Amino acid sequence: MTGPEASGPDLVGPDTVELALEALLRQAEAAWKVVQRDADGLSLEGVGDALEWTTDVLDLVWSVVGAVDARAEKVREREMNERVGSALEVMDEALVHLHYGQEGLMVARHLLGLGRSEVLRVARGEV
Repeated sequence: MTGPEASGPDLVGPDTVELALEALLRQAEAAWKVVQRDADGLSLEGVGDALEWTTDVLDLVWSVVGAVDARAEKVREREMNERVGSALEVMDEALVHLHYGQEGLMVARHLLGLGRSEVLRVARGEV
């Protein structure tokens, strides 16, 4: 596992991955509803805390995408090396998109972290 230790059901296998990601989606949707409802009450420090949690979530999503991307590459190498034509080309393009998508998550995480730092500098009266 490349990301933080996970806890959850004592199930294993591909279905567990899908169930865990579905549960993550439900939790993210619930968090979004709270943010929509209560964001107006955040102080600058609260904004900084919210951004910190958001970047932590992006770190985890980056790890998930990386693991799925690595698996897709292994499947492509093992099962598609004998194939030629459009299916192979489409799979190769998909892998490029997955890789850039994962890197885009890291760029977003970096930019949010920079923004958080600036927000906290203002909140602390440093500027």
